[in-house]
Amino acid sequence: MLGELENKIHEYYNDIGNKELQKEVIYAALKEMAVICVSGLNVYMNNKAYMNNLIGQDLINDDTARHIKELLIDDCNMEEYEKYVFKKCADMERIYSKYFDSYTSVLADGRIYNTILNMYWNEDAGAWQSDGSDGWVRFTLMMPYKASKEETRMRRYIGGNRYEKAYA
Repeated sequence: MLGELENKIHEYYNDIGNKELQKEVIYAALKEMAVICVSGLNVYMNNKAYMNNLIGQDLINDDTARHIKELLIDDCNMEEYEKYVFKKCADMERIYSKYFDSYTSVLADGRIYNTILNMYWNEDAGAWQSDGSDGWVRFTLMMPYKASKEETRMRRYIGGNRYEKAYA
């Protein structure tokens, strides 16, 4: 939990019934959820409004605020709130993955490349990896690559021979 929400909850639990503190707890929880679920997602500038709209429809809305109020104010149940945050993160991954995958392609040499990350998929490591052309090799576990069954079959065997991928 981020410090702000934790502090607001302690304040509220010491002054249960304070409607202003209730609002502050819900706001802090929504803010925490947004940070946890959306931090680190890269979006091209021309797609920003579109992604903000998708995220707003699913993450930060009246239903979410009502659910947080029920969990943190009515039930005082931090454990269920944390489970709810993880569920919302899974929802964000589902939404973002469609966008992310649209910028992922298989290059002529068989390597899988994502333009958002400017990285290649390293299947052995199960991570995205930069090519090291700037003297640094960077990795991220963000958004694992999910190839279609046909694509996987095509990449593994070319002309009856096992295709060995070359990664940086």
